[in-house]
Amino acid sequence: MRPLQTGSRVLLNGRTPRGDVSPLELELGEVGAAYRMSFQCSQNGETMQLSWVSGLVGEGGQVRYRAGSAEFRRGALVRSLSEEADEETFWYR
Repeated sequence: MRPLQTGSRVLLNGRTPRGDVSPLELELGEVGAAYRMSFQCSQNGETMQLSWVSGLVGEGGQVRYRAGSAEFRRGALVRSLSEEADEETFWYR
């Protein structure tokens, strides 16, 4: 994310998806967090799924992990979920 002051933006092919992406942008814009992301697209190109796991070191060196996914269909966000996760989820292979 550059510059750091602008926050994160979710774009598909350079365009903002239809729907409320602000919670997703907050989830993916944690300054200082490490993210692992994967993307899957349908064969017809109409659907894309984003999956992620993040880790953020907090006070006392404790790491807070989160995992989530978002589904986009024909340029619109149709579903986004996230939840607390653990170290094992972050370090999957």
